[in-house]
Amino acid sequence: LGIQAMKVLANAKLLQTLTVDQCIAYVLALPIHTAVLGATTPGQVDDTIRVAKAFQRLKPEEAQSLADKVKRIMGPDLEDWKRRV
Repeated sequence: LGIQAMKVLANAKLLQTLTVDQCIAYVLALPIHTAVLGATTPGQVDDTIRVAKAFQRLKPEEAQSLADKVKRIMGPDLEDWKRRV
């Protein structure tokens, strides 16, 4: 059984399409073990805590709607950490 981890904001690239709240809600609805959030300011940490405390599980159609929005930006530009150098 492998550990499933997810970069919640995809190095902030998902923020082109979704809000931080939407990204966190979507990831917390998935069967993951670890969610990785980056923060460069104390305010970003506070925002993450606020979103996590208010979390309510997404309905399947809500999760699908968010996934559909991200499909427009999927690929090498979004997942640049997967590129071979």
